[in-house]
This record gives sequence, C-alpha cells and structure tokens, in this order.
Amino acid sequence: YAFSNCRNLVSPLMAGESLKNIGKEAFRNCKSLSGEIVLSPGLSEISANTFYGCTQVESFVLPESIVMIGEGAFSQCVSLKKINIPRNITVIPNEMVSGCRCLEGVLAIPEKVVSIGDSAFESCYRFTDLKLPQNLESIGREAFYGCSGLEGTLKLPEKLTSIGISSFYECSRITGELILPDKLEVLSYQAFRGMGIESLVLGENVKSIGDG
Repeated sequence: YAFSNCRNLVSPLMAGESLKNIGKEAFRNCKSLSGEIVLSPGLSEISANTFYGCTQVESFVLPESIVMIGEGAFSQCVSLKKINIPRNITVIPNEMVSGCRCLEGVLAIPEKVVSIGDSAFESCYRFTDLKLPQNLESIGREAFYGCSGLEGTLKLPEKLTSIGISSFYECSRITGELILPDKLEVLSYQAFRGMGIESLVLGENVKSIGDG
C-alpha cells in the first residue's frame, strides 16, 4: 500500500536494478499515472493489485526477469492498450488484466505457462487472436469471459485437463471446428456458451458435459 491512492502521482521512477519486488497494492488507484510505465530491469515479482485501477496508463513494459505476478496486478487499467507477459511466467494469476478493455491485437501466452487463473482476461474484448501454449494444463473460471473480439478457430493444447465455468463465455467470433483434447475429462457449466463454432470433436476421455 506504499503509494496507494496517491492520485496526483504522475510518474514513478523505477529504473534501479536493485528493485526486486513491488508490494501489494503499491500503486493502486494512482489515477494520474499515465502513458508508458517501464518497470525496473531486475524486477522479479509484482504483488497483488499493484497497479489496480491506474486508469490512465496506456502501456506497461515488464522486464523478462519477472517470474511471478500477483492477482489483479493490472486489473481495471481501462486505458491500457499494451502489456507484455514475461517469458518465464508459469502462472497467469486471477484477474491479471480483467476489465482492461483497450488491450488489443494478438494475445500470446508464453510457452512456460501451465495455468491461467480465474477472470484473468475477462472483458478484454479488443483482443483479436489467442495463442495458447502447448504446456497449458488448466484454464480458470471466466478466464476469457466476454472476449468477444477473438476471431478464427480456437486451438486447445493437448495437455489441457481442466476448463473452468464460463471460461470462453460469449466469445462469439470464434468459429470453425473445436477439438477437445483427450486429457480433458470434464466440461464445466457454460464453458463455451455463445461461441460461433460450427463443429465439435470430443476428446476420448470426456466424462461429463456441464449445463448451458
């Protein structure tokens, strides 16, 4: 909470390589932060809700040294157009950029990611393309809820075992054939509701299909 609600803070200087961690809610609701924020090159961890509600920031540049991002770290940054996900991240946290409705273009999840958290990309409706990593094992509840700008076919990784409730709810522009991987056993409630797919191939181990 170090600088939480410092509504007149315009530009934090975070260039020193000695900075390793930014604490919980450190810059939450700093409404005057704007433009591009470049984080320190030696940073390894961003805690929960660090930049939550920084509504004027348009770009975050994250160093590749980061290995952990806390939940809601960039949530509700409603002007955010661009953010990179460091390649050594293995878990996309809950609500990482939820409500960041200006994020656009291709959403490419790094290859080391094995889990995408609940509501991680909820309502990021300007993304047009989604690339999931081959090592991905689980997709959380409402992870891509309302990402209505996603287009084309959705390719699910073969290692995927779990898809949460409403994870792709109303992704209406995703079309073509949806192939469910063989390791997937349970399809959760409304997981693909409102999607524009034209054909479906069930994996050989699917045991349950949820409502909706």
